[in-house]
Amino acid sequence: MTPIRVSHENQVKSEVINHHTELLALADLMIKKDMLQMSRDVEFLASLQPLIPDSIYKPIPVNSLLAQIYKNLVDSNRTYDQVRLLGSDGQEILRAQFMENGAELIGPDSLQNKASRYYIKEANQINLGQVYLSDLDLNIEHDEIEKPLKPVVRVA
Repeated sequence: MTPIRVSHENQVKSEVINHHTELLALADLMIKKDMLQMSRDVEFLASLQPLIPDSIYKPIPVNSLLAQIYKNLVDSNRTYDQVRLLGSDGQEILRAQFMENGAELIGPDSLQNKASRYYIKEANQINLGQVYLSDLDLNIEHDEIEKPLKPVVRVA
């Protein structure tokens, strides 16, 4: 190879590396922005504590103000696949889920218990006022990995 060709190849490699480095930095910034928004949203949801009935172990009616707020959050932010309210025993008492035609509230018969999932155990260990972010993993519904595969991060 001639020195000119090697120099040109090195320049192209350098430009490609710089371009990919910039793309990674942009992706990192976007992820951090999304994580910050998720933290703010979970803090907002926590502020709705006065709307949660004293009986935290019964499903929240889908026509309640709290349920409508959850549904509107999912509808207005396509980052969220689901927004759940869980009792301290891990039982869902409210779930808004993004579906093909927008957010839907899930009826009481379809609510699940998530007590055995690692993120529930970890989230229950944080102090009041802290925000929990889980590791990235695959979504599990009714004890099976959802297909097509859906990577998720949980926030509590």
